[in-house]
Amino acid sequence: MRDDTAARTPEAIDRLDFETALKQLEGIVAALESGHLPLEQALTQYETGVRLVHHARTLLQAAEERLVRIESLHRQTAAAENGATRPANESTDDSDDIPF
Repeated sequence: MRDDTAARTPEAIDRLDFETALKQLEGIVAALESGHLPLEQALTQYETGVRLVHHARTLLQAAEERLVRIESLHRQTAAAENGATRPANESTDDSDDIPF
C-alpha cells in the first residue's frame, strides 16, 4: 500500500465524496487486516480510517436529510394538488357517507 497520508489530511478527507472515502477506508481495512504494517504506520492508518468513517457518516446523514426534505416537499406538493382539485365546499371527512 502506498503512503498517501498527505492526501488523507482532515482537510483532504473533508473534500472526498462518499464513494472515494469508502474506497480509501476499504484499503485501510485491508492493510490493517493483513498484519504487515509496522505499529506506527498501523496507528496512523487507523486514525485516518476513523476520520474517513466520521466523514462518510456525515455525508450519509446529509443525504438522509436531503431525502427527508425531498419527501416532505413531494407530500406538500401532492397535498396542494389534491386540495386544488376538490371543490371548496367538499369535506375531506368521508364519515358523512356512512349509511348508518
